[in-house]
Amino acid sequence: MQTVTIRVSDHYADKFFSFLELFPKNALKIETQEDKKAKELEKHRKAIRASLDDINNDRVSDTGIIVKMKG
Repeated sequence: MQTVTIRVSDHYADKFFSFLELFPKNALKIETQEDKKAKELEKHRKAIRASLDDINNDRVSDTGIIVKMKG
C-alpha cells in the first residue's frame, strides 16, 4: 500500500469524501492528522509507562543525571 497526502479545500471536501466512498472498504485507509498525533502520543505514553515500571521494579542504572521537578 502506498501513502499519499492530499490537502483538500473545505469547499470540495464533501465531494471528495463522497468520491472516496465509491471504493471498496479495504481499498483505502483515511488517516487524519489527529490519528497521527494520537499514535505519536500513545507511543510516548507507552515509553513513559515502561520507564516508570523499570523504576518501580528497581531496574535502573545510575547515569549521574539529576532531574529536579517543580511542584
